[in-house]
Amino acid sequence: GGDLQRSTESSQPKYAMIAAGVLAIIIFGSLFPFDFYANPNPAGPLAALIATYGIPGGRGDLIANILLYIPLSFFSVLALSSRPRFKHVLLVIFAGWMLSTAIELTQFYDRGRFSSLSDVYANVAGTGLGAVAAVLLHSKFRLPAIGNTKQHPFVVLLLACWLGYRLFPYAPTIDLHKYWQAVKPLLFAPSLPGLALYRHTVGWLAIALLFEALVGVARSRLVFILFIPAVLFTRILVVDITLSPAEVVGGIIAALAWVGPLSRLRIGVILITLMFVGTVIVQSLDPFHFSATARPFGSIPFRSFMFGSIATNVSSFFEKAFTYGALTWLFVRAGCSLRTATLLGGSLVLCLRLEQVYLSGRSAEITDVFMLMILAAMMKLMSEDPSGLGRRP
Repeated sequence: GGDLQRSTESSQPKYAMIAAGVLAIIIFGSLFPFDFYANPNPAGPLAALIATYGIPGGRGDLIANILLYIPLSFFSVLALSSRPRFKHVLLVIFAGWMLSTAIELTQFYDRGRFSSLSDVYANVAGTGLGAVAAVLLHSKFRLPAIGNTKQHPFVVLLLACWLGYRLFPYAPTIDLHKYWQAVKPLLFAPSLPGLALYRHTVGWLAIALLFEALVGVARSRLVFILFIPAVLFTRILVVDITLSPAEVVGGIIAALAWVGPLSRLRIGVILITLMFVGTVIVQSLDPFHFSATARPFGSIPFRSFMFGSIATNVSSFFEKAFTYGALTWLFVRAGCSLRTATLLGGSLVLCLRLEQVYLSGRSAEITDVFMLMILAAMMKLMSEDPSGLGRRP
């Protein structure tokens, strides 16, 4: 008990550093490109903000603004106390409200930015969700089937990012016609591209390894077998989602492989890691149609996320966060040090981004390398060390 308490208390400064990093990203993303000017609107920033009280934001804006503040409040609560309480939730929600309001007021003077109270509402909601989640994580309530999440918070983060990517836009519906449309591709003229099947199969196997870290090898088999149909069924219920034969067949292959030889072989971790590296390459260079003329390489981090479709950007962010976080985690799980894993992963991703200047429709920029480095730093600060897991019976 005392060792656990001292370990938790020693983690508080680390959580504060993560929260500070998230805060810097929020400020950067909210005020970029920092083109401030003297706004001629005579109403002033506060009156202009209040005037938007009845203007609703779009679904993409709402989701993005909620998700933006969840990690900030989550790590802020953990940084405040080794035993988070309701008072810490209130304090962090108040701070999130002040931060969001200050940013919206500042955007009044930022060219190309627009203040909106709907953004403040969403930010406060996200702050509350993250703060409550932090308290629940450190409460005495624990599901035995999930395992000890306190020992592997980075694994939980990766699973959350994967679900955030696969279940976007998180809007279930009661519509039998939608359910039919979601499963229709599985029944009529199903297409099973080899690369897509490979990518989904390896993705499912990476999820199996994450579950192994939480619950051990033996229980991970049952949890993984139940998890696959649960996710597929949930995807059927969510609007704008259609199941593909590749993800279903890939899940079946991954389940059979994990229950069979892969979970029993010590070399299974290395095989999954190498296959996952293959998926990163395929995702980055597919469809392998290179042009002779190179496009400019983007040197501003997160620039692509600040423009274009918000819905696409949110889904893409979760996908990239899982991919590069899992890549680093798998390298360490396979036996590399965290420093070596970061160098290997960063070098691979940088080379792939440089190759993308010859691919049309790809955002060839430094963002992905920054994301991998940030996730590696979070892995270090969250004291995640998958190298010592071993293959438990």
